[in-house]
Amino acid sequence: MGKVTLKARKLTVILLAAAIMLSALIPAASADFQGNIPTVNRSGLSFAEKAFLSRLDYDKMEGNLKYLADNIGSRFSGTLEEDITVGYLMESLSSYGYQPWTEQFEMLRYPAGSEPTPNYFNNGRIEIGGGSYNFYGPAWAAESKLPFSGKITAAVKKIDWRNIDTELLPEQEGVAGKIAVVSMSAAGSVSAARYRTVYTDAVKKLSAAGAAGIVFVYLKPADNGNTGYSRIAANAVSDLESAVNIPVGCVKYNDAAKFLDSIGEGTSASLSMAVAKYAKNVFAFLPSSTGSKKTVYISCHHDSVISGPGCNDNASGTAMTLEMARAFKSVSFDYNIMFMFFGAEENGLLGAYAYTNKMSAEEKSNFVANYNMDMISTGAEDCNYIFVNISDTRLQALQNQITDVNVALKDNPAAVAIAEENVPYAASVKAAQKLGFPMENYFFCYDTTTDHYAFVVEGRKNSNEYPNMFDAIEYDWRSNRKGTGFELLYHKVGDTPELNYSRTRAESQGDIIALAVYDTAGAERNPELKGIKVGVSQLVAGYGANVPVTVDGARLGDVDVSIVSRDAAKTVYGQAKIGGAGSVTVNIPAAKKIPAGVYDVVASSGESGATAQLTVVAQPEGFWSPRVTREAGKVVVTFSAPFGFNPAKKAVTIGGSSVADEKLTVEGAVLTIGAPAEEGAAVVISGVRFAELFPSYSFTFTLKA
Repeated sequence: MGKVTLKARKLTVILLAAAIMLSALIPAASADFQGNIPTVNRSGLSFAEKAFLSRLDYDKMEGNLKYLADNIGSRFSGTLEEDITVGYLMESLSSYGYQPWTEQFEMLRYPAGSEPTPNYFNNGRIEIGGGSYNFYGPAWAAESKLPFSGKITAAVKKIDWRNIDTELLPEQEGVAGKIAVVSMSAAGSVSAARYRTVYTDAVKKLSAAGAAGIVFVYLKPADNGNTGYSRIAANAVSDLESAVNIPVGCVKYNDAAKFLDSIGEGTSASLSMAVAKYAKNVFAFLPSSTGSKKTVYISCHHDSVISGPGCNDNASGTAMTLEMARAFKSVSFDYNIMFMFFGAEENGLLGAYAYTNKMSAEEKSNFVANYNMDMISTGAEDCNYIFVNISDTRLQALQNQITDVNVALKDNPAAVAIAEENVPYAASVKAAQKLGFPMENYFFCYDTTTDHYAFVVEGRKNSNEYPNMFDAIEYDWRSNRKGTGFELLYHKVGDTPELNYSRTRAESQGDIIALAVYDTAGAERNPELKGIKVGVSQLVAGYGANVPVTVDGARLGDVDVSIVSRDAAKTVYGQAKIGGAGSVTVNIPAAKKIPAGVYDVVASSGESGATAQLTVVAQPEGFWSPRVTREAGKVVVTFSAPFGFNPAKKAVTIGGSSVADEKLTVEGAVLTIGAPAEEGAAVVISGVRFAELFPSYSFTFTLKA
């Protein structure tokens, strides 16, 4: 996310300077500081709302976040890490049952009222000492000055350049034909103008000395807590009088120590560089259950700055968007849901603009809302205000009047009235209130620095042709009521899960945003239990049993299933829980000694229920002493009550020989064995049971005359 102050944000985009902090200088921070973090509570929600939110698995969300930040790390557009990230998103979405797709886009800026202009970058790799490192060249505006594209292999010459804030690089000898690796440091702060001077001067001197390539490695943070630039800004070399056709760039700060340690006496390196012109967006589409063409857009940006692994900015939003895609896959919505993972946000919202610029008139007309997630799980102890960013120009003028950080835009009734016209903001406020989130910690502000703004810009074209596209917002956490305070680790090397992630903040944002989507997209409101079936006809009193029960119609959340007496005591003889529609086994413990009678089998989902009947019969007297006779060459066994066989244990033998099933006939309480039997023959009948869940037994008889 490109933030801090408006001026600082513009500077970040223009220079593409990644702000990093030495780990030794990063203050100790809990990964989930619990002190004053405002939280949500689902207890006041309806059953359907609880069931909907219960689909979210924050363990899965956190796992995705850590994979993106820890396993992949910095995910700057146009790099190998971006390709790995896109592959991970595609694989994850496919595993959820989607058919995701990617769209490659040219990295172009879209100035208002002007033709798009290139925003390319020179990126490459350095292979050295068995390691491989990203090599970041200048922004495309410097193409005419540093046009190199290709690969070189040469010996490495280390140069230690201290005090760049006061001294220029000394003249160098022994660099001809070699890759000059320049480690830079400063005693004090280094302004952008100073960088322009020192970079230009160093490139001139080293290229004139015959260097085959130049690698800058900045070692010391500037006084504002940021590191030296990981990429050479375009204007930093614009003073070159003529083109220098050798590879020139930087190794990012968090690779610096390992990279420098790999250089020894006689070390060689291979350095490749090419123009990165393209990045990728990733999409997944969830169609409505109604056939509607109306669409709600849930978005994030999957890239990060060069300098750090981008845990909060923006593995957090990426992981939450992934988790919502997984959780919502089997939910019926009135409107379509488009899940969007934009590339090149840190370069100026390039992926979002690439998408919105190609939206058809039909897509624009059917736009309902955009929920954009960017920096939603900061670990910063002081960032306890949720801010919803709205890009309504009427709010801009009101916000510009505020000078006190303790004064909020929502303190102004006129601003509140404007904000409440915004569909996703109004839904978010409603969701936050339902979830018991303290509204004194819930704010809005005017902001245009994240991907939601691309939808607004598209809606404004042709004299606000599509005002419905103004209904786009973004979420983050900030440290003051005005909304100008951001986390200390923003765009820094310390933006890691260990230092800058809060599970509590992630859950608060996730629940609020998901519930707002539920309201806006029209998720199934009243999942009803349409029926319940008991898998047995009757039980026998006094015995334990496992009763199979099937529930139809419940699609969301848990359903409680109970076997309850019909008398005033409403004694519960067995209970189970089922996660929506499906089957469950309800155990009646033998110790309960359930008496004969008729019982209710009740399925309850909080807002609807269904009931079936279960009969428990008493064990008939004389069941264990059946009468056995021989009639017309057949053996007839008469029990005192109807019975059946346990299929798994059913067996009949006469004189040790098995009797085939087709020769056995059961009619109520009578078993007829259609096989001849001699006097004195032993008859064994196995698997007999009085009821389906009654224990099965074997009977042995000796036939008499």
